[in-house]
Amino acid sequence: MRGVPFIQIPTTLLAMVDSSIGGKVGVDHPRGKNLIGAFYPPRAIIADIATLNTLPEVEWRCGMSEVVKHAIVGDAKLFDWLEERRWTKDDGRWTVDERRWTIDDGRWIERALRVKVEIVARDPFERGERMKLNLGHTFAHALEIVSDFQLRHGEAVGIGLVCATRFAVLQKISDASLVERVEQLLARIGLATRIPRELSAEKIIAAMQTDKKRADGKLRLVLPRVIGDVVIKDDVAREDVVATIEKQKI
Repeated sequence: MRGVPFIQIPTTLLAMVDSSIGGKVGVDHPRGKNLIGAFYPPRAIIADIATLNTLPEVEWRCGMSEVVKHAIVGDAKLFDWLEERRWTKDDGRWTVDERRWTIDDGRWIERALRVKVEIVARDPFERGERMKLNLGHTFAHALEIVSDFQLRHGEAVGIGLVCATRFAVLQKISDASLVERVEQLLARIGLATRIPRELSAEKIIAAMQTDKKRADGKLRLVLPRVIGDVVIKDDVAREDVVATIEKQKI
């Protein structure tokens, strides 16, 4: 309801570190995600990390994709910390007990959300720097649409982060070793990093063209330079995006 003050009480990891922060309110449209909306911040955000212990594993992993994104955007030490975590010997993923131990700590969640809080404070209406928080999301939103939303948002973001990093390497913005670091961390968390082969590059590109972050009708991508620093690239070449998509397919 218009003008009604409200408080956000996020109970998922994805909401705690990302969607509850920044005042974006909106709805999806058949042509794309979040195409209709406004900026209307909550009066407060109250996050009780104890609720995270009730999450299904898949939702935990989806939230972790946004944690990794924030680390790439603005906290290299957080990324290092995530890489150093203890994993199970079976398949390289967190166990439930390990997950709960890290939740009890909680400081890394604060670090992740602080990246967004500080950027939003400097650019509340996304006129410049705040666009950096869209790292991986131009690919991700298109993948959600083309998969008929069979891919969850967090799953698509994980793939999108690798695509954006691979594109940055193609543009000689970052070193090839960065793709390996990002892809390995996401895989160890349990997230897919490859685009399902049945999703056509042409349909993904078409969906990307509806992205609200376009500049003068041309694709704009946020690309990592190094961990902790990203750049915004306008007028992205279509053939380079297609090459990235094909390279990242299963």
